[in-house]
Amino acid sequence: MFKNIISICIFCIFILLLTGCWDYRPLETLAFSAGIGIDKEKETYIVTIQFLNPDETSTPNRTNLEKKLVYQGKGRTIDEALSRATLNVSKFVFFANTQVVVIGENLARKGVQQVLDYLYRFRSMRPDFALVIAKQQKAAHLLQLIAPVSELSSEKMVSVIRKMYQGKTLTVGSHLDFFNTLTHMNAPYEGAVLAGFQAIEQNNSNKTNHTTKQEQVFSTGLAIFHKDKLLGWFSLPESIGYNYIMGTAHLIPESVSCSKIKNITGEVFASESKKNVYQKNSKFYAHVKLKVKLYLTSMGCQMQISPKNIALLESKFAKRIEQEMRQTVDRAQHTFRSDIFDFGNTFSRSSPQKWLSIQKKWKTYFVQMKVTYDVHVDIEHVTNNIYNTVN
Repeated sequence: MFKNIISICIFCIFILLLTGCWDYRPLETLAFSAGIGIDKEKETYIVTIQFLNPDETSTPNRTNLEKKLVYQGKGRTIDEALSRATLNVSKFVFFANTQVVVIGENLARKGVQQVLDYLYRFRSMRPDFALVIAKQQKAAHLLQLIAPVSELSSEKMVSVIRKMYQGKTLTVGSHLDFFNTLTHMNAPYEGAVLAGFQAIEQNNSNKTNHTTKQEQVFSTGLAIFHKDKLLGWFSLPESIGYNYIMGTAHLIPESVSCSKIKNITGEVFASESKKNVYQKNSKFYAHVKLKVKLYLTSMGCQMQISPKNIALLESKFAKRIEQEMRQTVDRAQHTFRSDIFDFGNTFSRSSPQKWLSIQKKWKTYFVQMKVTYDVHVDIEHVTNNIYNTVN
């Protein structure tokens, strides 16, 4: 009898260890959030939610593009606006599927502290979403568009950012996740960057050769922040220079001249950088050492592929890349006056005690800092030129 009681108790204990769904909901009762946009007009927040269409995503032919996929709400707080946006949704809104959060430029210039704080505390979302800025537009405008290939604008933005992270496309974005963004935004003496997107009107031709204009979402470079406020924008070349400095540049097309009118082009497929910041005679200096791997994509001149000529091309590409980095740093120092390159963090790790005494003046030191560069380019996968003559 006693053994039976013990067996029953052990059985009950194992039952308690089994997993279960305490908040189970059937899929047909869920509305999956794909993207959230946050804007602000005067003292009113505007929250826009873009939903996935389960009827379309479950079939190979996604044709029903006119079905309403966007809901919007307004309120004095983000929570109130979000609640009003979901009020008229007939299904339970599942926010854990949210892939991107878009912040309008007007709100970003006023400060995103409250937005980041709300997202940090919002329990219904996973922290692996992409945080982007709508350039010169409202976040709602980006989410109300339907991209022709991926259907939803939120899907397109996330796809572009992921390809940048994975080194599968031209890198002009930022490699900061949400928690790293929070850390940089809260750093009082340094800056932060976020990826920017913009809706641009394009001409599209249909089967009847009739051209129509349609807006599509495109990556437009990096948004530059100091603390939690947007200062301005890097152009695409400046964004590329930033990624060179941070060692995150991939699939970057570069070209150098080989005659007065012809060029040789290459593509960067890997990069690695090291930064060193030091103080000398009460002045601060930074040194960026960059290693780049590149392969040639076209030869515009009749040049023999010899070790001597390869070394010459490597030197030309190195000078070109160094010029791009110089332009980026110069803009950050004299236009934005914001250390977005982690120079301050680099110095604090090497000289923590000295950093404590100068960190409040770091903005002044950063603007006056002299930056030197050492760029080494390796041209790999060299193939013979189709030209046989030497120019």
